[in-house]
Amino acid sequence: MSDQAAEPEAQEEGFFQFQRREDGSCTFTVRPDKLVPEETQEHLRASGKEFLLAIRSLVDRAIQREEERESKAQGPRKIEVS
Repeated sequence: MSDQAAEPEAQEEGFFQFQRREDGSCTFTVRPDKLVPEETQEHLRASGKEFLLAIRSLVDRAIQREEERESKAQGPRKIEVS
């Protein structure tokens, strides 16, 4: 006899999953992928992307302000041409 438990017997009902193994142990699992409708999952993925795009725009604006401040601090420069 091996040390590993035999393949579990799984019973799926919607977003819950119950497993009973030969060694007597049981596992009860909630499956959020079954609980949340596909349309909702798509909206959540899209909102995650929009959040990242919003952060990107904040970083871009901060870089732009820093570059403007640097160019104002330097003022006009005389460039030697030979």
